[in-house]
Amino acid sequence: MGKDKDKKGKKYKKRKKGKKGRKDESLNRITPEAPPPAATNSKHAVQTALDEKQAVETSRRRSENYLAQAQQLSRTGSFGWTPATGEVHWSDETFRIYELDRTIKPTVELALQRTHPDDRALVRQAIDKTSRGEKEFDLTHRLQCDTLGRGAAQIQN
Repeated sequence: MGKDKDKKGKKYKKRKKGKKGRKDESLNRITPEAPPPAATNSKHAVQTALDEKQAVETSRRRSENYLAQAQQLSRTGSFGWTPATGEVHWSDETFRIYELDRTIKPTVELALQRTHPDDRALVRQAIDKTSRGEKEFDLTHRLQCDTLGRGAAQIQN
């Protein structure tokens, strides 16, 4: 078998295949071997890792920005709650919906205060069951805010 180069200068081997005396040629590309680990430039490896980390961070920030814009346009907020620690996180739009300053620390009780009085018992029951690990909840309830009057909330956990 002979070694030749294609139009781009890459090496390949000519190989003859045959079926009942018929001969065909096919190309097998030879890819360059990776350098042994000792030959790897550590500065280059560190810089590559930093570049990849920066690209991931940029992508994450872009996604968060798109989500915030979509929530603002649709007037849809999001939140996270860890029952074991009581930690609550709200999106910027959730703060706007609840008509609260972004500097206020969100809590479950604060959300309950903004729940329509006729729906508070239902929401409290779902929160209590989730806190005990009995179930996840998916419920719709009304909100009561100063300037919005009444609004609806679809809550999924």
